[in-house]
Amino acid sequence: MKHGNIEIKKRLMFAKGDDFYFLTYNSLILLYSLECDSDKNLFIDSSKIAFLTDFIADSNCIRLLELSLKEHAHLGSDDIQTLQHIYVNSLSRRHLLSRLLFVLQKRGFVSIETNKNDNALLDIYLNLDKMPKQFFNPAVYQAEIENAKKLRKLLPRIKTIALKTLLNRLFTQNGVNTWHV
Repeated sequence: MKHGNIEIKKRLMFAKGDDFYFLTYNSLILLYSLECDSDKNLFIDSSKIAFLTDFIADSNCIRLLELSLKEHAHLGSDDIQTLQHIYVNSLSRRHLLSRLLFVLQKRGFVSIETNKNDNALLDIYLNLDKMPKQFFNPAVYQAEIENAKKLRKLLPRIKTIALKTLLNRLFTQNGVNTWHV
């Protein structure tokens, strides 16, 4: 199957934003691509994942982020509206994502720890040895893996930055009105 056909098939397989499969594979791909695979290499504050899944799933969102991070960048109203849409969808999927992460923990695919500095935050890492063989098959998830790696380059401290800082970099400084989460 050609790369384009896989993309079409994956789009048909889920309702983006409120589907467990969409959130599952994008969350796991994010942790895999960021090498969050031990208690020494945690993804700090798992709630940030809800705001990153659209960027992993869609290379157009990555392109928009690249554009927004350029010096003297001014996004057009359509781009700002796209970011607003991503932000609102991300807010609505936070609860679903937290339920999903606990299911993944129960099945042994991830480990969740209470943050050492803030008990309200949950840190997470991938249990690679528990993952099904070939789960991260580049033939199926090549685009998402590439997007996650680009995201890591664009936001080098993505694993450790605070949620507020992440939201500022992704949305607020690009003209999207955000509220405390």
